[in-house]
Amino acid sequence: MSAATPLLALTMGDPAGVGPTIAVKALAGPGSPVACRVFVVGNPAVMERARSRIGVTTPIHVMKSPEDLVPTAINVLPVGTLPDQPPIGRVDAACGRASFDYIITAIDLTLSHAVDGIVTNPINKEALRAAGLNYPGHTEILAEKTGTHEYTMMFVLGGVAVVHVTTHCSLRKAIDLVDRARVLANIRLLDGALRDMGHEHPR
Repeated sequence: MSAATPLLALTMGDPAGVGPTIAVKALAGPGSPVACRVFVVGNPAVMERARSRIGVTTPIHVMKSPEDLVPTAINVLPVGTLPDQPPIGRVDAACGRASFDYIITAIDLTLSHAVDGIVTNPINKEALRAAGLNYPGHTEILAEKTGTHEYTMMFVLGGVAVVHVTTHCSLRKAIDLVDRARVLANIRLLDGALRDMGHEHPR
């Protein structure tokens, strides 16, 4: 991408979950992004339902491509189909499949340089499993689809960055998994990531 402001694909998350509401509030509220351009990868009808439920007046714009942005709207790139408006708060295999498809579309758009990055909304791991998709979470999907073999989840807030040594497992299993090699591997991943982010001497 060569535009002045980065273009980001925001996955809608599970259609029966909080993701659509989060997306509407993030893109239509007073704190909506100004340093980047954002569109939702998801289902326009579900986004419209979320918009109506919380009383947001900003309209939904159904995009034809990532370049088809309307600055005064909540832009949604439609992906897949859902048989009906999913009941909110329930585990649904169709929603699990849909949330996976949104992630895959966002990954494909990023790898093809159609967008500069991905932001994700929550998915329901039980719904993923109901759809026959046995991934612990976003991180593992991203790793598999990008051919990444060494990876971990990183959280950044202010001047602090934290990575997981273990994730998506019981405390009992986490105790068994923590060893010197795993800790050092994650320290190296964190060091490399921080250097890629412009920190010459991470600590």
